[in-house]
Amino acid sequence: MQAIRIIDGDGHLNEPPEEVARFLPPPYRDKGFRTREQLVPPLDHLHFRIGETPAMRSGRGRVGPEEWLAFLDDVGIECTVLYTTLGLSVGNINSRDWAIAFTAAYNDWLHATYVTRSPRFQGMALLPMQEPEAAVDELVHLGQEGIGLGPLAPGEEGRHADEEGQMKRPGADLVPRPACDLLNDAETHLLGAGYVDEP
Repeated sequence: MQAIRIIDGDGHLNEPPEEVARFLPPPYRDKGFRTREQLVPPLDHLHFRIGETPAMRSGRGRVGPEEWLAFLDDVGIECTVLYTTLGLSVGNINSRDWAIAFTAAYNDWLHATYVTRSPRFQGMALLPMQEPEAAVDELVHLGQEGIGLGPLAPGEEGRHADEEGQMKRPGADLVPRPACDLLNDAETHLLGAGYVDEP
């Protein structure tokens, strides 16, 4: 009998805002933005944290890539699709330029910090939907760099790319799909684990 494969389909990160801010493009990088309040607007009154995450409160400190991998090993999860917590309110950003800068910085941080660390990390990209043309440009960038972040699989022939493997432009059939191809496997059982970043 084949072992059950477990995929975490909803692994939320608690991103250190100062680390994401280091990936901001100039001139924003030089302005000293370092806190959550300086990077993104509030989501709502229910998602407000005072001071620290549960992992920090229990003395475990911040959870990063190594802690995530240890947790995945400990509970037998094959891979995880990582979603933002910091960027949940990206749709509330009212400046198109800031939305473009912040989402690019977040995607670069996610790629450098998690996606390149292990193939067990599948990242879900943020897109600046305030400016659809810029959102497509970010998808093209992700595809050309081979970053492999969702919501689209870069260069998938016949669906999202032209004959040369280039991402299609606006008006084309851009259909979101899971970032982890394992999610389409009939033998895979999904685990929507919520805030698993607190091993």
